[in-house]
Amino acid sequence: MALIVRLKRVTNLRGKADRIAKVAFRGLSFYTRVLENCENEAPFDETFRWPIASSIDVNEMLEIQVFNYSKVFSNRLIGIFQMVLQKVVEEGQLNVTDTLIDDNNVSIQTSVSIEIRYQAMDGSVGAWNDDEFLESPRVHPDGDPYETDILLPSHRQSSKTSTAEKAFRRAGRGVFSAMKLGKTRPSKDDHHRKQDQPAILETEDLDRKAIRLGGGLDPDTISLASVTAVTTNVSNKRSKPDIKMEPSAGRPMDYQVSITVIEARQLVGLNMDPVVCVEVGDEKKYTSMKESTNCPYYNEYFVFDFHVPPDVMFDKIIKLSVIHSKNILRSGTLVGSFKMDVGTVYTQPEHQFYHKWAIMSDPEDITAGLKGYVKVDIAVVGKGDNIKTPHKANETDEDDIEGNLLLPDGVPSERQWARFYIKIYRAEGLPRMNTSIMANVKKALIGENKDLVDPYVQVFFAGQKGKTSVQKSSYEPVWNEQIVFAEMFPPLCKRIKVQIRDSDKVNDVAIGTHFIDLRKISNEGDKGFLPTFGPAWVNMYGSTRNYTLMDEHQDLNEGLGEGVSFRARLLLGLAVEILDTSNPEITSSTEVQVELATPVTDSCTGKMEEFFLFGSFLEATMVDRKNGDKPINFEVTIGNYGNEIDGMSRPTIKKKRDGGDGNEEESELLQNDSDEEANIDGEFISVSTSPALKPLITDRNYFHLPYFDKKPCIYIKSWWQDQRRRLYNSNIIDKIADKLEEGLNDVHEMIKTEKTYPERRLRGVLEELSSGC
Repeated sequence: MALIVRLKRVTNLRGKADRIAKVAFRGLSFYTRVLENCENEAPFDETFRWPIASSIDVNEMLEIQVFNYSKVFSNRLIGIFQMVLQKVVEEGQLNVTDTLIDDNNVSIQTSVSIEIRYQAMDGSVGAWNDDEFLESPRVHPDGDPYETDILLPSHRQSSKTSTAEKAFRRAGRGVFSAMKLGKTRPSKDDHHRKQDQPAILETEDLDRKAIRLGGGLDPDTISLASVTAVTTNVSNKRSKPDIKMEPSAGRPMDYQVSITVIEARQLVGLNMDPVVCVEVGDEKKYTSMKESTNCPYYNEYFVFDFHVPPDVMFDKIIKLSVIHSKNILRSGTLVGSFKMDVGTVYTQPEHQFYHKWAIMSDPEDITAGLKGYVKVDIAVVGKGDNIKTPHKANETDEDDIEGNLLLPDGVPSERQWARFYIKIYRAEGLPRMNTSIMANVKKALIGENKDLVDPYVQVFFAGQKGKTSVQKSSYEPVWNEQIVFAEMFPPLCKRIKVQIRDSDKVNDVAIGTHFIDLRKISNEGDKGFLPTFGPAWVNMYGSTRNYTLMDEHQDLNEGLGEGVSFRARLLLGLAVEILDTSNPEITSSTEVQVELATPVTDSCTGKMEEFFLFGSFLEATMVDRKNGDKPINFEVTIGNYGNEIDGMSRPTIKKKRDGGDGNEEESELLQNDSDEEANIDGEFISVSTSPALKPLITDRNYFHLPYFDKKPCIYIKSWWQDQRRRLYNSNIIDKIADKLEEGLNDVHEMIKTEKTYPERRLRGVLEELSSGC
């Protein structure tokens, strides 16, 4: 049940160099030791053994490669010897001396001498000798058994244990030690071992283990590496953390959308004079009008140029509409339309759709059915993108409309109508949308200083928008409304934009923006689920909370770029319902509707718990010179807790009392130990700002704050819904994914650098994945 190869020598070598050989069978390779300063002959005289769990096929091959070894550069190949094992399978033993071939498959003078023995599973060929069996594990004097990986004794090896083997048994307490001893590039110490000591690492009784563990597997895949797992990184190259860098959302970039309207077919209607309207964002362009035809041919090209941030660009809607009898006096009758966002096109191969048919449907009636097809090319080009024009397909293939629909991969050709319910419940922590002058004027006119913010929520999806009612003068508005969109499912627009705005007679201002990616809250597999979210709190971030009439960071509130300050949090939910268009009770209208939503309880998002935040400032350096003439302090906030402008009070926590015994549903994290940390009522006071200090000069350009031995500390108490369990599970899954990626990268690196036993490392990676799950 094994193939044994003895590499005797390589002769007729040219020059003087260090030599090394590689012997491979069934994808498992072994390296010999390095022979230094070899001239004409390299006497390797090493034995390699492959335990097998299936009979060797007569067409299988053995390969030997001989290299000039280099410590710095890559090894240079001298020649290759390949042999079909047909005669070995028939006779069981064979002595071969033959020449090598070079890269051009030309025979060279260098020759190799080997001895091959094959022990068949059925005993038909091969002689069983006692020397071929591994010794049973013995016990060290200290009581520890040998490692499962031991050196296979050579046929000519004496009964005494070699020095290298003793050192391995002392230090090799794990598989990783064995892997280092049998690594691909032997170190200098390995060169001094005895010539009759093999370079192969074996495990105890691997033949029996391979058969026992190989049940149900392809026998050809069972090898020495299948019974030993390595769970630590073998390659010296450490994997770097995967930092996902999103494109800069706030910086404008150049984009070009090019659309070619080729033709239309099967348009529904009589005596039609069709015109195709191409719309990207707010820009519209029209084709020429074709008279009295339901299959017009246009072949007209349109280009739209934009200089906007990526997030804005990818959310723009591309809309194709077929209009009947449009002229200067009449706007025409809409036949059908098709829409998708720019981001869907940009994620396609080469950022384009080529010669695809767009399905026209009635956007005002979900029961109207198909209205025709329009054949188009759509491409989106950003700065630095190269687009290759696809090869022209046969006309018969392009005429296959059903096989060339304008849809991404994985989207079915027959999409159903669905209703998307975005439920808006309430919001908290809105900023003060007023200035001191405005507040004083209002106080003088009304007699009291009320909240000067009139919030409402506006939702954008698939080129449509809807909004809730306006809650007058409220920093904690309650809506309990749902905005309903009708769109085909799966939608070709992937993001929903939710925005809290302040109603104003002159100009409404955005308070905060959040995007919901439908791909992250749904699964399109066989056991998948429709987009589902919440009810859950969504935090919104944007510009600083100090309100000014001209806010230079207003783009952050619009969702362009990463916000620098907490703006508000919104309780919302999302659900999707697939519609049965054959049901007469289904409303055929596709207009955006606003309905009342069932209120949710306070406990639906989790139990309120008290959390304590602590921080310490160790140093503050490289302060710009222009800020060096005034005192500087730092403020730390979590939500609105710690914010000196707005602040946030402790929420009301219900207490349960049964008779005279008080059972309070709250826990105090800190006890008030000093009078400075407590107010008059004995309540703990948070400290969120560091003391103001004037910077000191460091050099000509920069300053630093003189913290020295006294490091300012901050501590904040806050109350939030307890989501620790979900965060723990999320962290565990992320850790498993990171460990799997790191292990697979290590396996790839081992294969790339031709290190031995990558199968062992892969087995260890899979075992770690199994135990982690």
